[in-house]
Amino acid sequence: MQLPTHAVGHRSRQRRWNQPQRRPASNNVDRHLNCSYQYKGAAESMKEPITARDLFVISTICTGFGVLLSWGLFYRWGSAPQAKPFDAPAWVQAIGSIVGILVAIAVPAWQRFQQRADARYTDDLKARSLASVIFRGVKDLEQAIQDAFDRLAAVHNQGRQRSTLYVGIPDIIYDHKDRLYILGEPGSNLLRAMYYLSELADRGDGQWEFRKEHFDNYETELRRIQKYNDSALSGLHELMG
Repeated sequence: MQLPTHAVGHRSRQRRWNQPQRRPASNNVDRHLNCSYQYKGAAESMKEPITARDLFVISTICTGFGVLLSWGLFYRWGSAPQAKPFDAPAWVQAIGSIVGILVAIAVPAWQRFQQRADARYTDDLKARSLASVIFRGVKDLEQAIQDAFDRLAAVHNQGRQRSTLYVGIPDIIYDHKDRLYILGEPGSNLLRAMYYLSELADRGDGQWEFRKEHFDNYETELRRIQKYNDSALSGLHELMG
């Protein structure tokens, strides 16, 4: 009994009852080539560049092998010089020289480390001192910003077309503006708040005068200033804590 033959693409096969399937030799060759290409591609994809560590290991192995090969080729047994008796003063002098070199390297390094530690400690003291001085000013600026939001809400409720919405920088902050960099990130945020406040003063009609159509932009800028001031205040808390 013979089964029907089906042709599928370039692969044609014929099954016979109780007989193993036979495939053309060309199909086996193609499959073998495809597998070879796949393995070759996988092997190439797994290749990694040689690193400096690999080069160091390879060069060390090659150097050791070359030394051993040279010793085996040119060394003559019995040609080594006679061992000298133990010379204690020479050894003490050699060890003392090594210790002196190590001390000459370690002492300056330790001095530099101590100087950096002292400088960091001094900077921390300066930052904490400045933070304690301007902390009340930052709190006052926080309250001034909140008062500006309250005035803006009142202007909206009253339906006014024009208003003066002034927010002043406390004198204690302005007097120390050149030293705020000592505070690090809190000082940077406080400087940003001061910058945007000075920019806000010139918005609208200038001199903190705003018309109704400027109120939305005023509120947006004031919220940004509040965000920087709050970040500065939080950083001062952490610095003094």
